[in-house]
Amino acid sequence: MKKTISREEAVRELHVLFEEAGRKSQDLLDYVETIEFERNRLRDEVRQLKLSASKRRASSDAMNSRLKDALRE
Repeated sequence: MKKTISREEAVRELHVLFEEAGRKSQDLLDYVETIEFERNRLRDEVRQLKLSASKRRASSDAMNSRLKDALRE
């Protein structure tokens, strides 16, 4: 897996490239910011989904053990 770079590192690299090329693209800088925002949103969403799934699994395990106990009686 490739190492991800921070938004600041990406913007710094873009500024170096802009200077070398002799021009600047604000659209590209805005796009980097948008990508970073979306990445953080998706990371948080995945975290919430994993937490929700683990809670469901724990609840299901407890229900299964209660069902097993009831069936034994």
